[in-house]
Amino acid sequence: VQTCALPISLLAEATGRIHDIDRPVIAAISGNVAGAGLTLAALSDIRVGAEGSVVVMPEIDRGLLGNAGLFRRLGMPEGVIREMLYTGRRFTTEELRYSGLFNYVLPREQVLPKALEVARVMAGKSLAALKAYKSTMNAGEALLRWQDTSKLTWEVSGQLTESAEAK
Repeated sequence: VQTCALPISLLAEATGRIHDIDRPVIAAISGNVAGAGLTLAALSDIRVGAEGSVVVMPEIDRGLLGNAGLFRRLGMPEGVIREMLYTGRRFTTEELRYSGLFNYVLPREQVLPKALEVARVMAGKSLAALKAYKSTMNAGEALLRWQDTSKLTWEVSGQLTESAEAK
């Protein structure tokens, strides 16, 4: 696994911008992914990974911190997150297949076609609804209770029912 050193300010700006994109983001991960690359992938809404690839957060080996919150937002098991961050251990995509990090783990040659297939399905859906889902999902991350996210989702959904597309 190769790692690259990105200035922290650049990474912070990029993560914020990716998070705030108003429509779904799909990551097609056809090789190994480490550190900042894994952080960017974790910000995506859907992740398709290649079998046989390695996933690692090596920041601990450099006396730095990885972003634990991003993995929590995926619903990854706390023990897996802590092992990844505290040890810098290299995980295979197969080990993380059911962790919440990946939606799909496929042979390398199927990664991009699957990502494009998912994108085509979403492209056929209501853009207004996709944007509303994205904004309410992102807003829900800041809320502590699922009830608050649910309330916000119902409010926005009610607004969408007034659109010409919904009618």
